[in-house]
Amino acid sequence: GGIPRPQEARPDRDTTEDGALRYRALFNPTVAPLRRNVVFDVMSSDYRWTVANTPRRPVPVIGRRVEPGRELFWGSVSVELSGTDAPLPSVAPDMRILALETDPPTSVVVVRDGGDNFYVRGRAPGPVRLTLLVDASTAYFSGAVPANVALGVSSGRRDARLPTSIAARGQTVLKALGIDGQMPLARGLARLVDHFRRYRAGPPAGTHDDIYLDLALGGVGVCRHRAFAFAITARAAGLPTRLVHNEAHAFVEIRLPAGDWRRIDLGGQAP
Repeated sequence: GGIPRPQEARPDRDTTEDGALRYRALFNPTVAPLRRNVVFDVMSSDYRWTVANTPRRPVPVIGRRVEPGRELFWGSVSVELSGTDAPLPSVAPDMRILALETDPPTSVVVVRDGGDNFYVRGRAPGPVRLTLLVDASTAYFSGAVPANVALGVSSGRRDARLPTSIAARGQTVLKALGIDGQMPLARGLARLVDHFRRYRAGPPAGTHDDIYLDLALGGVGVCRHRAFAFAITARAAGLPTRLVHNEAHAFVEIRLPAGDWRRIDLGGQAP
């Protein structure tokens, strides 16, 4: 079947535990915490996350090779080509394609947008199975975070922006957590992660007339609530952040000062 890629993500107050959800592991080794279906990188004043309309650039097939510091994955997925770009899941923002085969044989091109969402396009319409050999930087999954730069050193970037009203609410949350953009990145990030990983599923909490403040300070919610509130709070501190969803989980990505993205899993996924 097709890969779910909704056009937007909105917060909700159903903070109780999710039931079992269906998930297909398309990559081997299995990506944990699950693959990237859609990456949201724009926040609107009504708390709606969307995908920026950016040019899509081709992703070349670079040939089978193994390089230090990169992890190998096999992928297999069926897509429906219809004259428009079909969503293609990914393991990481910097995913490279080492080999690509189609069944039936046909000409396809993989492209990516500014949020590192991947797509496949082809001339001949109809279903096609893609078999891929890809790799990704090990640093995306784990590794040291710089301690000698400020948390908000990249605050001027597009992916750290928030509408003015939401940025002000983010400052309220940062103050409550004892975090500011001038503290060391490693310490500020650790404090943010620790706060949102402590959440539990349960009835909605909070007394504010604002869903972000309730989710960010209430300590209650599953993966999508944690990721939503973390992304806004991190951006308010000047840390570039994106929201990542698939059909069974939500997590975030942060951009480190050197330009590479790091996955942050805050837990709370469904069984």
